[in-house]
Amino acid sequence: MNIVKKTIVGLTTALILTTSAFAGMVNINKADALTMQKNLKGVGKVKAESIVKYRKQHGAFKKIEDIVNVKGIGPKILKKNLKDLSLKQGAVKTIISNKQPTNAKVEKAPEAAPALKETTQESSK
Repeated sequence: MNIVKKTIVGLTTALILTTSAFAGMVNINKADALTMQKNLKGVGKVKAESIVKYRKQHGAFKKIEDIVNVKGIGPKILKKNLKDLSLKQGAVKTIISNKQPTNAKVEKAPEAAPALKETTQESSK
């Protein structure tokens, strides 16, 4: 197998095996309502806006668990989102591995263009 084919097969395999999804850590002291709505389970527009309103009225959350003081946010929502909540400045994204098997198959790479074949053959001499 020539180097072009090896490279294509290697890159394709790496792409298939990299089935990671990115989930953002949500800093509940900094995030806007839209960010919370999109990233927190069980939190829609109204609950997200309630969190922001509560934060503006009462100041920054001291503990993550204090989010249950917001009307509409109870222990169930806290539990669903606990690993995704942060109080730290600049909360970072974390990688969550998708462990589901893939049925994708790697296909044979197309033949290289004639000019590329000539260059490859010349460089291997």
